[in-house]
Amino acid sequence: MRRKSMMVTLVLAVALAGAAPAKANSTLDKVPDGFTTWTELLTVQDRLLAAAEKISAASTDGFAGFELRLRSRELYVYWKGTPPLGVIAAVRDQEGVRVLPAPFSEKELLALATTVRGPEVVATGPLPDGSGIMVSVTGAAATGAAVAQVEASGARVVVEPHTPAPKPFYDRQDDKAPYYGGAMYHYQVQGGTSFCSTGFAVKVGTESKILSAAHCGVNGQAVKDGGGQVMGTFEGDNNTNDIILIDAPAAGKAFVGSYSSGVSDKIIGAMASMAGMWVCTSGANSGDHCNIKVKYVNQTISLPTSEGTFTIYPLVRAQEYDHEIAAAQGDSGGPVIVTTQHPDLVRAAGTITAGGGLVDDCGPMFLPDSICGWDIYYVPIATSLTYYGATLTTYEAHRK
Repeated sequence: MRRKSMMVTLVLAVALAGAAPAKANSTLDKVPDGFTTWTELLTVQDRLLAAAEKISAASTDGFAGFELRLRSRELYVYWKGTPPLGVIAAVRDQEGVRVLPAPFSEKELLALATTVRGPEVVATGPLPDGSGIMVSVTGAAATGAAVAQVEASGARVVVEPHTPAPKPFYDRQDDKAPYYGGAMYHYQVQGGTSFCSTGFAVKVGTESKILSAAHCGVNGQAVKDGGGQVMGTFEGDNNTNDIILIDAPAAGKAFVGSYSSGVSDKIIGAMASMAGMWVCTSGANSGDHCNIKVKYVNQTISLPTSEGTFTIYPLVRAQEYDHEIAAAQGDSGGPVIVTTQHPDLVRAAGTITAGGGLVDDCGPMFLPDSICGWDIYYVPIATSLTYYGATLTTYEAHRK
């Protein structure tokens, strides 16, 4: 099946209410409080994200975190100490941008978070306001000397139950080269076949590659598309970041809509994730899902895979607002995207790693017995590009 030339959102089809057309299989019919349409919300988000990029480029010394407060049309910038002159200049005349004091820098909190370990701890990371760390556990509470030590430093510790521990989302359907994001691929494992999703097209030097999740395969293993044709082989396996490359031709677009969709959106660039940002996912098994809000960045989790259990960092944690499906088994490696006020233009945010918060009704899927969840973790796109020394393939770059 060859995709159509129509452009829609890739893995993150945000069904825009109002002037923009709705995306197939998306769940954005309910607009968050404070906005009348998704177009209005995304216009505000675009403006504030652009301001955050300018601040990040100015300096990171003392930076504690970003937090989007979209309902009030504000970006909170948390800083330990006096912000550098470059940061002050970057926020000057930026409507809705507030610089607020923080007791700890992000760097300090990341170091504190690494001290909290144990069989009940499944995720740790800094709070976006710079006040302390988040500890996600399999039970109702985290105990032990490590937490007490963090609290003794003056940092706040927020404990969140997270049952069960995050699981990899292993497992639309017959794409062809150059491949788009959010398409099915499969590979042989002991005792059968396993399925995952293509991520973003990148260039390593002059060679075309496809990003995906490391828990999906190992170096040298052959990868086939949904129709059974060999796409290429796995390379660059990095288990501690949960990223891998497929040596195959790819384009700067990604599928959107249901698991059988042939429509796609154009990738126009990358975007750093921050608390309060709205994203969409797109996977070959369950299709696209929106209404997903970033809760934490720079998270660390322990993930069991076929190659062993790995500590993975950094990850972004995001949750479907109404606790409906955000991703399913078979969506691993698929794109996480930030949509814009332009319905067919999206930015790359990352690739799906794992999820929890299991949902009873997953809706239609290619593999109907798969499990799905509303609470997901994804690898920031910058982590992948930096590790491989790669550049993101955008739609315009591909056309040239």
